[in-house]
Order: sequence, then C-alpha cells, then structure tokens
Amino acid sequence: MLLYSFFLKNILFVKSKIFSKKHLHPLAYFLCSALVFFPFLSFSSEPENYSCRICQSNATSLFWEKLIRGKYMGEYYLCNKCGSLQVKDPIWLNETYSEKITFTDYDPGRFERIKLVSSVITGMKKNLKLKRKLNILDFGSGEGILKKISKDNVTNYDPYFDYSSLEEVKKNKYDLIVCIEVLEHLEKVHEFLSLLKELKSPDTIILCTTELIDPNNLDPAWPYFIFPIGTHITFWSEKSFDCMKEYLNYKNVSHFRVKFLSFHLLSNHI
Repeated sequence: MLLYSFFLKNILFVKSKIFSKKHLHPLAYFLCSALVFFPFLSFSSEPENYSCRICQSNATSLFWEKLIRGKYMGEYYLCNKCGSLQVKDPIWLNETYSEKITFTDYDPGRFERIKLVSSVITGMKKNLKLKRKLNILDFGSGEGILKKISKDNVTNYDPYFDYSSLEEVKKNKYDLIVCIEVLEHLEKVHEFLSLLKELKSPDTIILCTTELIDPNNLDPAWPYFIFPIGTHITFWSEKSFDCMKEYLNYKNVSHFRVKFLSFHLLSNHI
C-alpha cells in the first residue's frame, strides 16, 4: 500500500505537469486517468456467493486469505449454518498429490495413529457387543496399515492406490466403515457422503477421525491447517457432523478423544 501511495503521488505529479489535455490526444489522456484511478474502482459491493460443501447452505462468508505452498492464495470460507471452514477452489491439489512425496516425508506418525484406531475398534466390539470378527471398509486406506495389523476382515479402498475397485467394494456388506484422517482432505464432500450412503446398511457403524474446529475460536497458528502443504481443505465442526448424521439417516453421532486423535462415531446401536 505504501508502494502504491508513492506511485500514485508521483504519477499524479507527472500527469499534472506533462500529461495535460493540451499535450495529449483526448483518448490518451483518458487512458492515463483510468490507470491512476482503476485500483479504487469497485465492480461489486457483494462477496461472491459460495455454497458450503457439507450442508449445501449459501450462508458462507470469506473468513481468511492465507498463502498456501508459498505461492497460492487460499480463500477460507466459514459456513454460518454448520460451522465448517473450507478452502474454495484449491487449485494446487493436483500439483501437491502428483509430487513424489513418501508417507515418511509428510506423515511419520501414521503407524501410531492406525494402531490407536485398531485399539478403539477392539473397545467398540466389547462396549457395543459387536461380533468378534468384523467386515471393515478402510475408506482412504493409504498404505493399508489397518489391514496388515487387524484380525478383522478389512477391505482397502483408496483412489490413489491400486486396491479394490469401487465396483468390487460395492459388492460387499460392512459392519464398520472407517475414515482415518480423510474428511479434512475432501473437496467433493457431497459425492463422498452419497457414496457412504450407498455402501452402508442400517446396522453399519461409521468411525471417523479428524480434528474439530470451534467456529468462534479459530487460530491461524493451529498446526492442523498445514498451510505450507495445503492438503487440509475442509474443517468440520460438531454441527457439520450433525448434517452428516441426518444425510446418512443415523440416530446418533458421538465425539470423543483418545490420546492424540479426535474420533467421531455414527451409529444406530447407541
């Protein structure tokens, strides 16, 4: 802004001394004037409309503009209905996911995370009186660690890995669908929810892990935003999960923390 003020001051001086009507053709004089005052013109007094990708509401407002990956400006919209925060049009995702980055580079804690999820599933079997060996769909399974360490029947599905095709996944019935650190990566949330609705049965339990936001207390220093990487683009609140519960026709959704993970359980069992 200081640079522009300096530029404006000097160009006005030059314009007044040299680019006067008697020195310039009228069209050239008009273009010079437009150059000076163009930055102050406003073409719309209303922010661009943006629909929430979770609840489909138009009650969103631009909350932040943050630098992503050191070169892209990300627009973070807050939904005033479901309390979610989401990045509009994350154009850098293809670039990010095409990079040859190993899991060790950006997710060194994945083994401990999956082990913790496995232990929570064991506790659920006891507390909810589930059968001893569950049919589990690991949605967004990454390397498929849960399948490697679990005693349950685990099916891996991840569009970025060569596991079961979606057609094969749809043929099975699942007692439990787990989404471990998946929801914050979703751009097409409605497509994801529609797919879950197709995959689940009335008795299917859905277990997710993602960190919740408090829309009234957003801190840009929160590490979960990972601005330098930019793959976390949808941040959920408790109200967001209420929308998910209603869309998937569940009776209950519960939230609990075990050690370093925030769990969210959708079920008709409790």
